[in-house]
Amino acid sequence: MKRILLLIAIFTLSLNYVSAQKVYYWSAGKKNYLDKMDNRYIVKLDKNKDVKALEEKLISEKQITGLVKIKNQIGIVVAEEGIQKDVNFLNSISAYRLGNLPVYFTGEILLKPQKNISINTILEFIAHQATINNKPSTILMY
Repeated sequence: MKRILLLIAIFTLSLNYVSAQKVYYWSAGKKNYLDKMDNRYIVKLDKNKDVKALEEKLISEKQITGLVKIKNQIGIVVAEEGIQKDVNFLNSISAYRLGNLPVYFTGEILLKPQKNISINTILEFIAHQATINNKPSTILMY
């Protein structure tokens, strides 16, 4: 009986540990832990909708307190009560911060492959599920 209780306790503690893991990204060879921002969201906007009119509508309905378009169809929404992916947004994710600096995921990744690894090798590894927006002709090393 003691063994069963001990196994249940270990299992429960391990579940708590796994669920408590923080979001992070790698940069400059180290983990950078991110904190979720409770009232800011990154949204994908419908390109057929007028962003200013959408912002005014959602503010008047008290669904959001602000909307800023940051790039193409990507925007930042400030909403105290959270937002729902609905007819207003094609998709949404929480925004994060690194210390006091906001971090907004836009779906783009900046990477520098290791020596002797080509970008084509990486694309093949991920079954071409990504596209390259800007491939520099020369790589500057700092």
